[in-house]
Amino acid sequence: MSSRKHHKQGEAASIQDLRRQLDQALELAAILDQAAVAVLASGLDHRLTYWNQGAARLYGWSPAEALGQISHQLLSTGLPQPLAEIEARLTETGHWRGELRHLTRQGQILVVESHWGLRRDPEGRPLAIVAVEHDLTQRKAAEQALKQSEERYRRLFEDDLTGDYLATPQGQILACNPAFLRLFGLASQEEALATNLAGLYPQAREFAGFVERLGQEGRLEHHQCQRRGRDGSLFHAVENVVGEFDGQGQLLAIKGYLFDDTARYLAEQALRHSEERYRRLFEDDLTGDYLATPQGQILACNPAFLGLFGLASQEESQARDLASLYPQPRDFTDFLDLVRRKGKLEHYQCQRRRRDGSLFHAVENVVGEFDGQGELLGKEGEQALLKKDREITLQLQKIEKLNAALTTLLERREQEGRQKEEDILATVEQLVLPHLHALQSTRLDDDQRLHLEVLAGNLKNITSSFARRLATWKTKLTPSEIKVADLIRQGKSSKEVASLLRISSHAVAFHRANLRAKLGLRGGGGNLASHLRHII
Repeated sequence: MSSRKHHKQGEAASIQDLRRQLDQALELAAILDQAAVAVLASGLDHRLTYWNQGAARLYGWSPAEALGQISHQLLSTGLPQPLAEIEARLTETGHWRGELRHLTRQGQILVVESHWGLRRDPEGRPLAIVAVEHDLTQRKAAEQALKQSEERYRRLFEDDLTGDYLATPQGQILACNPAFLRLFGLASQEEALATNLAGLYPQAREFAGFVERLGQEGRLEHHQCQRRGRDGSLFHAVENVVGEFDGQGQLLAIKGYLFDDTARYLAEQALRHSEERYRRLFEDDLTGDYLATPQGQILACNPAFLGLFGLASQEESQARDLASLYPQPRDFTDFLDLVRRKGKLEHYQCQRRRRDGSLFHAVENVVGEFDGQGELLGKEGEQALLKKDREITLQLQKIEKLNAALTTLLERREQEGRQKEEDILATVEQLVLPHLHALQSTRLDDDQRLHLEVLAGNLKNITSSFARRLATWKTKLTPSEIKVADLIRQGKSSKEVASLLRISSHAVAFHRANLRAKLGLRGGGGNLASHLRHII
């Protein structure tokens, strides 16, 4: 009797224990179904025995459809190494981790991080495989987009024809492109990074003055300057420079784009000197030089011409008809006919009349200027003056066009560089940081946390060279104000901003007022959209 009673009590305890284990299993299954990751279990033949709701959401097959299927066949799995090697590692260590490519029921390829664990029976024999898989597809896409954006920016930097550099206010060069190396005759990046920027100025004090001016003005455009090459030779340069500042307005970095403008500068100087020499030659010539039209209007003359004819000034000469300086008006007509026939007269013996009416004997060299049809355009005492004047004018026009083209190139390079910076920051902020923050809020082991810290550090390194300039102003604003500011910067009206953000016009007006206050545009001083375009 007592034995039967003990037997019944033992059976009841066993049933209660089984029920407790079943409840725990059901509770665990419910928890796993709520997990944001896919949890799979299979036998050693990889035939699925468990498939949680996370797997169903991720891959598209319900548990009823997936159970009994071989996992890598169902998902068309792409393995990073042969399956046999993975199984050997799993048997040896009890776990394996790697990236897999799965094909969902809808035909989408997913990249997942898969962590396999090997379950054993009480005797230590392999019993089942449990896999936990996390979708990396968006993170991989973000990394690829970031890599491509970074590569585009690197190519822009490397292939730019202008010498681009990034330096500290103390003169330490942090980065430069090949054009910068060629410009200064530097052999390598290493040599450039070991060179202080002040050493590339004619005098060290000039660099100090340059930094001081940049700190005051924020940016310098079309800055005309001299620079010193590695061999000590000086060259003339045109430079666009942008300063990067912290929240207190302290200069943190110098970013410059410059090109060698020596050829244009020397040509312009030579032309100016030539023009000055010729002007002095014209002014100091002892012969009376002049330029006139066939109608007798005097266009230009030198002091010797004024003295020869007793004229008081250039103004008086230009108000007088050349024919009045001939003994008879018909003499001027005959003179023009002779020039038309011969083109030029050398050692021409003639009489001329002074302002006071007195006649004098003169010897004149005359050259006629003709158009394409052979019509006389004008004549001058010294043809070289007109020819030289035209050459100088043409050269100056060419120089002005070249200078305008180079200025446009500098501005475009700076705009492209700024756009690339904005693209990289947008990629990081929109496609990378959200996933980084999501990962930080999950339970991570030491290895995962280490990788996460490395990723965060790399992102900081990628953006540190330019993020301050683009983003410092944003630290003053709320997320809503940043959205409104970006649309205003793009030229959207208040009504359009309200429609795009699905907020009221009163809310837009409220945000605009806050933006003006925070950006120092109180009292209607300055256009908000223009100010935003300037600082971003």
